[in-house]
Amino acid sequence: MNDYKNKSNLSNIELYDLEAESALLGALFLNNEEINRVLAELSNNIKIFKKRENQIIFYAIKKLINNQSDGIDAIVVKDFLKGLKETPEGYTLKDKDLLEVAGGMEYIQEIQENATTFINYDEYIKIIRNKFLLRRLLKTLNEVYDKTVSNPNDIDFVLENAERKIFEIAQEKKVKKSFAQINELIKDQVKYIQLIKEKGGDLDTYVKTDYDLLDTQTGGFKPGQLIILAARPAMGKTAFAINIAKNVALNHSKGVVFFSLEMADEEIAQRLLFMHSSIRGHDALQGFLAASEFDKLYETEKQFDKLPIFVDDTAGLTPIQMKAKLRRLISKKPVDLVIVDYLQLMNTSENYNTMNAKITVISRYLKEIAKEFKVPVIALSQLSRKTEQRDKKIPRLSDLRESGAIEQDADIVLFLYRKGYYDEDEDGNETDIIIAKNRNGPTGKVKLHFHKEYGRFDKLSFRDD
Repeated sequence: MNDYKNKSNLSNIELYDLEAESALLGALFLNNEEINRVLAELSNNIKIFKKRENQIIFYAIKKLINNQSDGIDAIVVKDFLKGLKETPEGYTLKDKDLLEVAGGMEYIQEIQENATTFINYDEYIKIIRNKFLLRRLLKTLNEVYDKTVSNPNDIDFVLENAERKIFEIAQEKKVKKSFAQINELIKDQVKYIQLIKEKGGDLDTYVKTDYDLLDTQTGGFKPGQLIILAARPAMGKTAFAINIAKNVALNHSKGVVFFSLEMADEEIAQRLLFMHSSIRGHDALQGFLAASEFDKLYETEKQFDKLPIFVDDTAGLTPIQMKAKLRRLISKKPVDLVIVDYLQLMNTSENYNTMNAKITVISRYLKEIAKEFKVPVIALSQLSRKTEQRDKKIPRLSDLRESGAIEQDADIVLFLYRKGYYDEDEDGNETDIIIAKNRNGPTGKVKLHFHKEYGRFDKLSFRDD
């Protein structure tokens, strides 16, 4: 056994409280009305109890209440366990039954006789849960040690594995989640839909871009969604993503994380500055600004003070690194939207034979990130050259570059298309936002005006010619 594990096993930390376990179980015998609440708080997990006898008694209570038994006490539990040969884990007992594993009628009766209804259920639940989490943490630290020893050359994997496992334990302390019953889910959804009605379709959890027609079509971007924003080069993908980030952060005070794999963070800041202040970036960087234009920059600087946009410009970022960075940031700051610019520039910890396979893995990771952190993720993507080879250059879902998995994983797919880019007789600034896929709503098209000199997208009604 290694030194680390020896130190762990010799620790003086109290990893269980058997008195609290038996007191809580005994109280449930006397007050059945608290059983459902305790089951929900303890996530129906029998391993949350340290003592095996207590695990089996808790298992019996859980089964009896699910069978809608009336009057659960020591005798009812004894009758239920007597003769049962299968453990809660599915193993078959040979020489004894579950009643004997639970300490027999003598131990069950002892718990009931020593019980009182005058206990602080919340406090006892907290004690038992915290001890369980300490045991899980100690086990996890041993697993992290093993992973570190067996993967000394893959630091990203080791760190992500360690951070993810410890983060899961930290989250479990906050959230108790068990199986959801459909009737309760239905009730919650009816309340949710009613709330949407009362709020006029505008919930705080939705991320609005402030492009009204786009928000109407999509209903806003929702937690857990993966949104693909795709276009051919020079259509303004990054500019549009920065516009969305600015609108979300400035107008709604929502936290935005912008992973820029192509541009440096200074360039992102410049684009934000020029876009909002209507300053031509080329002029500014050549030193051609007038005093009045500097006033615009100073005013924008004031407005952007404490703007909740966080930029990471790590080149070749992997999804594992992205998750680790997000996890650390979210533990300190509220994050409501993640933007990745762009998908094809991401790397993976493993090498894949084809770009298709690599992008498939990255796409799945991004969807997983959206679900795990409960935020919408907007991933920018290149379109294949097939669009250039058609008479009509309007993008199609089949043009998503490298992988059909992008379309499959995405909840929403948006294309940027400017007809004037290909046809000199057309308005070169009029941009179509094509909603090619919308899992929970209609598809369609939204027109915006692109001020290329500022990098700003406006609603056509607010165009500033």
